[in-house]
Amino acid sequence: MPSTIITKQGDTRLTVTDTPTINGVPMTPSQVVGATVWFLMRTFDGMTLIRTQGTIGTDGSGNVQFSYKFQAADVAAAGKYQMEWNLVFSGGDSLTFPNQAWNIVNIEPKLGY
Repeated sequence: MPSTIITKQGDTRLTVTDTPTINGVPMTPSQVVGATVWFLMRTFDGMTLIRTQGTIGTDGSGNVQFSYKFQAADVAAAGKYQMEWNLVFSGGDSLTFPNQAWNIVNIEPKLGY
């Protein structure tokens, strides 16, 4: 299910997390053995794209959880971005989360310091 992440321009302390589901059911660790997850974020006009590897772990309930810690270049420009995860399995198949619409990342401008 799509979500909205709000942060300030230049803030790198935030780690984005997401628990992927298929038909509303959280994925289990056995489903992602050997897989790689990619964090994708772009401007709404598609002119700026960030594609970098995320981390696959588990949440407190043992469900799969994706995470990515923002780097300085990721949050350098204020604006509204589309964000999704691309899970690539060892055999080459892939799934995108969320699979309906996108997550939204709002990077609010800093006050000039």
